[in-house]
Amino acid sequence: MPEMSDPKIESPYLRETLNRRARSLTLLRPLFDLESNKGRYPDLALESLDLFRFTAAVLDVIITEMGGFQRGATYEQILEAVTVQLQKTEHEVDSRRSDRLASFLLDALTNERIRDSFRLRYQHESFDGHLVWSPLVFKLVELRDLDGTGDGRYVASAEAINIYLASLSVELEGQQAADEAALHHFIQHGKLDEAELAARAALMRTIEYADRIRRALQLVERGVSDFDWVAEMLPRLDSARNHIEERMKAEEGLVIEAERKMQEADLNGKKRLSVIVEQLEGASRQHNALLNLMLGANRRFMDEHARQHFRPVSLNPFPNPQSAILHPLLRFTLAEGDDWMQRSWFLLHPPAYRPLLDFRLMTTTLLQPARDAGESGELVIETDLEEGRDVEPAFSESVWSAFQKVYADLPEGFRLSVCLERFLPHEIEARHLAILRIGQWFEGTADDPSVENVGEQFSSEGFYGDDVVVTKR
Repeated sequence: MPEMSDPKIESPYLRETLNRRARSLTLLRPLFDLESNKGRYPDLALESLDLFRFTAAVLDVIITEMGGFQRGATYEQILEAVTVQLQKTEHEVDSRRSDRLASFLLDALTNERIRDSFRLRYQHESFDGHLVWSPLVFKLVELRDLDGTGDGRYVASAEAINIYLASLSVELEGQQAADEAALHHFIQHGKLDEAELAARAALMRTIEYADRIRRALQLVERGVSDFDWVAEMLPRLDSARNHIEERMKAEEGLVIEAERKMQEADLNGKKRLSVIVEQLEGASRQHNALLNLMLGANRRFMDEHARQHFRPVSLNPFPNPQSAILHPLLRFTLAEGDDWMQRSWFLLHPPAYRPLLDFRLMTTTLLQPARDAGESGELVIETDLEEGRDVEPAFSESVWSAFQKVYADLPEGFRLSVCLERFLPHEIEARHLAILRIGQWFEGTADDPSVENVGEQFSSEGFYGDDVVVTKR
């Protein structure tokens, strides 16, 4: 008789895997109840419909719209998605039937009958090896007033997104990297159908990841005393920030690869690649917004810590431009709006950092010579800036002649301000060329004239900035 192994002796990996699978499968119970009990609603005529498919259509539009500007789906958008699916099964579909079906599906996903979260139970294995029942409280879809206007939008929970993507609670960061690797493979080998699906899945993974980070930060803000911010949260934020930066670099590389593939694709392939690029740019925008959220998380924690301990916060949060400014402003009459803008114009122009220009890249791009054929006779691939040999140069020959004449008459060592004053009043383009050339010499090669900053400012007929000394060689 074969010996029986001790049932309590199992690897921690198997125990945790089964616990996660059991929990994930329990999340599907509301969907199975919806399909199995559809015969209870004869007035809706649901017997001919696959409610799993219609539920998937509802979740698809909600999750996709969560990544857009509205951050959720309106009822009209969900109704349109349901109507499209209904038209594929029935020849004649009236608006009332579509409306009733969409409302029925939303009531089931939001648990409108109970008006509360789904409350189920599942068995998981404890550390002592026994199976115990544990409560599982979750939501699938919620109706939220995101901007405070009273116009609710439907958003999906992390559990609903996980169900839709069929990921069964796998490690999300690794799944994102795997999705991007699969997308790169599909694009590189021209499998654009699979690439389009992979790009959509990657966008939804990004939305799920962003929602998980935001919910974690909200939990911390609600009870700052329950978390060790320095020892527990800061390492997680650093890890999340590194992961986001890696994803942004990967998405940038995928966009470049898709645009390169677009040059050799047919018309249908170009359309699919355009959709793929749009999905990748949407994921990049999500990651960029999440990165800004992560960078400001420490400041918000300190402010919330001060508020919950009854200490005044130094700065009030900046108002939401859409809900706090634009919507009330649109309700004004013309006279009231004009009076309000005279008194509160600064609210429409929030403070922003002035972007830093890459001066060296700009001068190199503007002044680069056109590429010729190499020594082997093979033509060098041109960039977008260089395509078309008949394009007019940035500066005409007369402008170059004026600059070279002034430059030749200057002494061996001169200042930029002195150079600009040598030009005639109407020679504005020649002044632009002088600034560009001297700026190029500032980080140029050893053969270029020497340019050094003197630490002084200058202003000359509309031109101003740091003055420099140029030494000819």
